[in-house]
Amino acid sequence: MKNLLGNNGWLILMLVVLNIGTLTTFWLQNKTSKKHPPRNEILAKELDLSPEQARKFKVLQDSFFAETEPIMAELRKLRHQMFKQLDNPVETTLGLSEEACAIQQELDKKLVVHFLKLQSICDSTQSKKLSKIFERSQDRSSHKKRPHSGYRHSSE
Repeated sequence: MKNLLGNNGWLILMLVVLNIGTLTTFWLQNKTSKKHPPRNEILAKELDLSPEQARKFKVLQDSFFAETEPIMAELRKLRHQMFKQLDNPVETTLGLSEEACAIQQELDKKLVVHFLKLQSICDSTQSKKLSKIFERSQDRSSHKKRPHSGYRHSSE
């Protein structure tokens, strides 16, 4: 029996126990983690949309995100380049900044058009709720872009 569980045997047994522990942890995390419903379902519930309205919302949302995701990726890339170029001449950095601003403006226009399309599906009560949701969303979005309150300039 001693030879059966030599050094290699104990090592294998320990690895098996570790693997079982890891798999159990993953299984428990997946089982207990709360799955968040898709954004479309949240909006449908919050606005009390009919099934037909919810379907139209989903089509518009999917179309909007498919259209804007490449633009968002381009904007992220430009911003990354812009901050990498801070040591270069001001003209280079400002040029990238202006390009990023133009892309952001394009995204903002698309967002407004998208909102108006969503609003056209709603009745008056739903439209008011949608406006409030949109305002909250924009407030949260602009809040994320502000510097932290603990931010200090190097001159201080």
